[in-house]
Amino acid sequence: MDRTKIKQIDYKVPGGKLLRIKAEFKANKLTKLDITGDFFVYPEEALFEIEKILTSYHISELSAKLNSYLLEHEVKLIGFSVDDLLKALKKLYH
Repeated sequence: MDRTKIKQIDYKVPGGKLLRIKAEFKANKLTKLDITGDFFVYPEEALFEIEKILTSYHISELSAKLNSYLLEHEVKLIGFSVDDLLKALKKLYH
């Protein structure tokens, strides 16, 4: 029986905003992610695609996949960067 495990982290970006990440794991695989906080993503609906990317690829591929998506769709992150998001995500795994 696969048990669902939920983890949450609050990550304060140095000189920036708060990222709150709530993650659901099944069989040690990230299956669902919810990112909230006092930051901005423009356009707003891009946050859903970012969450989808974060649950679809291995952590070693995330930087390239996220940066490619942001560039291709002209998404602006205000108050955090891709590196900040990945640092917060890595803390969830520990």
